[in-house]
Amino acid sequence: MAETQTVLWTRVLDRLAGLNPPLVACVYPRLTEVARQAEVHLAIRPGTNLALMNGLIRELLINDGIDHDYIAAHTIGFDELKVTVKPWTPEAVTETCGVDAADVRAAARIFAQSPRVLSTVLQGLYQASDATASACQVNNLHLLTGKIGRPGAGILHRSAQTAARKGTLSTCSPSSSYQTKSTSETISRGPDGTTRRFASNCAAHSCSPREPAYASERWNTQS
Repeated sequence: MAETQTVLWTRVLDRLAGLNPPLVACVYPRLTEVARQAEVHLAIRPGTNLALMNGLIRELLINDGIDHDYIAAHTIGFDELKVTVKPWTPEAVTETCGVDAADVRAAARIFAQSPRVLSTVLQGLYQASDATASACQVNNLHLLTGKIGRPGAGILHRSAQTAARKGTLSTCSPSSSYQTKSTSETISRGPDGTTRRFASNCAAHSCSPREPAYASERWNTQS
């Protein structure tokens, strides 16, 4: 979120000043107040959202920061997703996005090691040329880790009307014209056996508790 979204940002500041402050990762080209408060600030070049999302997903896969049981029970298309993100090493993300490879690894580590992650998404991705594919990859970050649909874990769309028009709400229909094979999205199966494509928008800021869900020694910092 932006610091100008005063109610939500004030609640985040309250948590940051508390006894168990969350970790904040910010994706935004400029140094904003949110970026100043962030543990990791990924100041990407405009228009490179998809490259960053692909790189973050690859880091989760390489370091086994994913929830295998959730993936097996609720998603399809996992193998195709792995092929899509395979080229996006932290160094490849650095070349495209202009951010440090170490920061890419750090942001992915926060996502993987936190038991709950809340991502907020804004027009920085809604209005980009690769918005649909990037949106799918943000939801895939949550699907791969099982951090969706439970307290403290999920995605907040900060512009519901825009998201609905673009077909990028997580409740969008599989038949939406915006859901194409080129997006390589993971598709979630509902309890009744029906499938639903999840497609959210860019995780501009991810806010998560500090307690690790994965042992730090399992994380390969040189992937």
